[in-house]
Amino acid sequence: MKSTRLFHYVIKTSKEDSSFLYFTFEANDNLCFYSTLDYPVGSETREIDIKGELSSQADFLSVMQHLKHKIKFEILLEEVIDDLTD
Repeated sequence: MKSTRLFHYVIKTSKEDSSFLYFTFEANDNLCFYSTLDYPVGSETREIDIKGELSSQADFLSVMQHLKHKIKFEILLEEVIDDLTD
């Protein structure tokens, strides 16, 4: 079994700002992969689960630093995890 180290973040932002966040991630190809966590109908916030290769974490944090000047977000979780594959 092979292990790859990944950075893992969960961030919370407004529904409105989440679109810009998704656009930014898409524009920075191979930076990370993300998914929106389940939320109640009508919720004005989104929690986004983000993972990426540990070797890309500095680039990811640089993008997030720039985003901080454009949108509001809160980091709910920040950790390094192992992605186990066969």
